[in-house]
This record gives sequence, structure tokens and C-alpha cells, in this order.
Amino acid sequence: LSLPLALVFAWLALRAWRPVARVSWPWAAVGAAIGAPALLLLHLLTFGATDYARRADAIVVFGAKVNEDGSPSLPLEDRVRHALRLYHDGVAPRLVFSGGPDEVACMVRIARADGVPEPAIEEDPDGLNTWATMANLRHRRVVAVSHYYHLARIKLCAGRLGITCSTVPCRMSRGLTREPYFVAREVAAFAAYYLLR
Repeated sequence: LSLPLALVFAWLALRAWRPVARVSWPWAAVGAAIGAPALLLLHLLTFGATDYARRADAIVVFGAKVNEDGSPSLPLEDRVRHALRLYHDGVAPRLVFSGGPDEVACMVRIARADGVPEPAIEEDPDGLNTWATMANLRHRRVVAVSHYYHLARIKLCAGRLGITCSTVPCRMSRGLTREPYFVAREVAAFAAYYLLR
């Protein structure tokens, strides 16, 4: 993200140094309406692509959809499987499964089937959104596992709540059919959290 931002600032400096024709306010508004979401999208993609895994008190897994038959959706299974790899690698001694009650129950079943002992599992069925999950983790060092597009908002919440949080993008077993929608929704959600939280 630093390189594109440096180019934008260099372009602005060049424009300030070399007088050019004034841009009318409608064109300036259009530029801002396109440029701001584009820079935010670039931030989400570049931040989310980096694995910041380090030792912590717990690994928190953010919920995702559960299928009607009670099986995990692909996003949910990818998140849990990646968190289990981190747990078995010794990144943290506890797993926190956060989301709606059905999501948490599904994640716990996967962990138990993988041999995770009961004392190492913590359930958070009140983590109905990103803010609620992070608010339930105050005063802890955590590693947060979710999809790449979600991680910048998790880090934003952690910073506002004073939580030491490292983020890890889960490995995706395959591309999500609605991935463009999820990314676009995350741009709006990040902006809303930034302005309203």
C-alpha cells in the first residue's frame, strides 16, 4: 500500500508545484467518490494478504455461515481448519470460537473431531459481529483468523478496544463464488466502523 500512496502524494505535490487549470467541484467530487473507495480497497487487500501470526493467549476464529444441514460452509471450514493448524503449531494454548450459536457449535464440533481437548476450547456465542467478538476479548493477546478481506476491520476494532491482536488470513481451499460481493461489503463495513465506532 505504501507505493500507491507515495505515487498519489507525488502526483498531488506535482500538481501543487505546477499550476494547472482548476478542476470544477463536480469533477473533484467524482474523483473523491472513486478514489477514496479504491484506496480503501487497496488497504484491505494489502493488509489482509499478510500473515502476522505470533505467540498469543488465544486464537480467535470469526464465524461464518452454517449450512441448513448443520455442516460448515466453505468459509467457516477454512477459518476453523487454519486456526487448528495454528493451534497444533503451538501459536496459542486456547481456541476461541466466536459467532452466532449455530456457528460456534459447528466450530466446536470440528475442533473436537480434530482432537482439541475441552479445556482448550472457549465458546463465544455472543460474538454476533466483529465489534462484539473483539469486545468480548478485552485485555488479551490474540491471533485473529478470518478471510483476508475481513482482517483490516478486525485490527481496527482491536486498536480501538486496546487489544493486542495479530491477524492471520485463512488459507482458502478454493475461491468463493461470492468473493467480489464479500470484498465490496467489507469496504463499506470498514468505512462504517471507522466512522461510527
